[in-house]
Amino acid sequence: MPKQVEKLAVLFADVCGSTALYEKLGDGLARTLIADCLQTITEKALAHQGKITKTIGDEVMAVFPSAEDAFLAAC
Repeated sequence: MPKQVEKLAVLFADVCGSTALYEKLGDGLARTLIADCLQTITEKALAHQGKITKTIGDEVMAVFPSAEDAFLAAC
């Protein structure tokens, strides 16, 4: 059986400075702000045909059918 090859664009996003944010604002507010940020990233990815494949803490990995879609989601 021949292998099927699929080309995808992969986007990694990380909330920069989240540790400092927790230290400065406290756990509750920082957690809320980071959750809001991750929600926005997810919505942008889905709006551009992306699929969230992994989340770890304040990081998101998404795949897209094209580099253009990944670029548009990132902007």
